[in-house]
Amino acid sequence: MSTRFVPLLLAVLLSAGPTLAEHGPQPPLPVHYLSIEDVPLMVEVADDWWEVQHGLMWRSELPEGHGMLFVYPDEEQRVFWMRNTSLPLDAAFISADGHIDEVVPLVPYSEEHVRSQQRARFVLEVPRGWFDRHGLGPGSRISGLPGE
Repeated sequence: MSTRFVPLLLAVLLSAGPTLAEHGPQPPLPVHYLSIEDVPLMVEVADDWWEVQHGLMWRSELPEGHGMLFVYPDEEQRVFWMRNTSLPLDAAFISADGHIDEVVPLVPYSEEHVRSQQRARFVLEVPRGWFDRHGLGPGSRISGLPGE
């Protein structure tokens, strides 16, 4: 490839990500089953850069008993926002050993950055109030996480 086309190709690739995210929800992701203190939960698994960035944007519903699990290769402080997301959600920041460290409410359409207090390997988004309805929260153990 001629080196004169590299800047043009790079510009096209860099501009494609945000443009694609504006066009609607990503297709359903692979499904995985978790158990949080014996409460079952079906989650879509977002485990690559594009899936994580797109998340639940543009989705119109997230049924009770369903969620999205964001899987990262390492344990770091995580930052989430709700751009283009109309659903009221709760996010659980989860350590590599499978324990919930904190649960935070996420406000629909908010572009405020919500940062985990601790390092997290996983983040789980569920419909707002799901953790409370099941008596779950910080300290609860999740089994069935990818890589267990």
